[in-house]
Amino acid sequence: VEKAVEVVKEVPVQVVQTVIVEKAMPSESVVQTVVVEKEKIVVATPVPVTQTANGSLRAPPNNERFVLAEGQVPPPVSVPSRAGSGLEMSFINWGIMEPVLHQNAEGLIDPAVSLWNQWEVAPDNSKVSWTLREGVEFHDGWGEMTAEDVVFSFTNSMQEGTLFYGVQEFPWMGESKTTGTYTGEMHFKEVNPRWVIRLSDAQTHQPWIISKKLYDEKGEEAALTEMVGTGPYKVISYASRDRVELEAVEHWRVVPKTKNFGIVEIAEPLVFQAAFLTGEVDIAPIPNNLIKDTVARTPGATFRPI
Repeated sequence: VEKAVEVVKEVPVQVVQTVIVEKAMPSESVVQTVVVEKEKIVVATPVPVTQTANGSLRAPPNNERFVLAEGQVPPPVSVPSRAGSGLEMSFINWGIMEPVLHQNAEGLIDPAVSLWNQWEVAPDNSKVSWTLREGVEFHDGWGEMTAEDVVFSFTNSMQEGTLFYGVQEFPWMGESKTTGTYTGEMHFKEVNPRWVIRLSDAQTHQPWIISKKLYDEKGEEAALTEMVGTGPYKVISYASRDRVELEAVEHWRVVPKTKNFGIVEIAEPLVFQAAFLTGEVDIAPIPNNLIKDTVARTPGATFRPI
């Protein structure tokens, strides 16, 4: 395999050279400065390479690790009321944090795959009574999720002065309170037939559930960067504007087939494409204007509606 090369032309330059002109006179020399005009043509020679950016040498699927490219890795902000950029929705997308409701494979909000495994709306639409799934564990030994964690997270998201990026989507959400270890109520300020969707992963502005115990023991500032959730991946390392390393856990809803999950920040569209074609990343948001070219350079790739 030969590497594609370019012919490089050095533009004419003036080179100042200092030379010593020896005269035929005893113990005397004259220092002169001369200007030399030169132009140089450099032709690169093709050489064998072991990798090409045509997609043909992409690594085979690896059940131990895959890497996702993102345009930006936001700062770690686990406390909902401090999450103001909107990029924090990635915490749910990456599988670190969870909302209370989830879609199933058919796209329906399903109690069988949700933290709330039962709920019932009052006949007068004044509130919804819910039951939390038992046995859901927070990462890193922070204990079992209870109704207190859900109520705390909702209250924190909507509290006065909150920066939570989704707060404007929830004018209908009223007070939440616990009624038992795994049960609680959420009151409605107004009727909203789409409340189920708003609280689920079917949209992008929902509050996630954090550990009240962690918050109380460490305080808000320390808890802010403790990326502890209940999703199928836990955080091993987190460097904002750079890289995140995650590891699969034994999760109640789904145990990931890939143990290690990396997220890397890449800002430039052409770098997205190059990283994908060379196998540096496995998933990349390729810009529309580069999709056709990327597919053409990736053996076996096809377009598929989703």
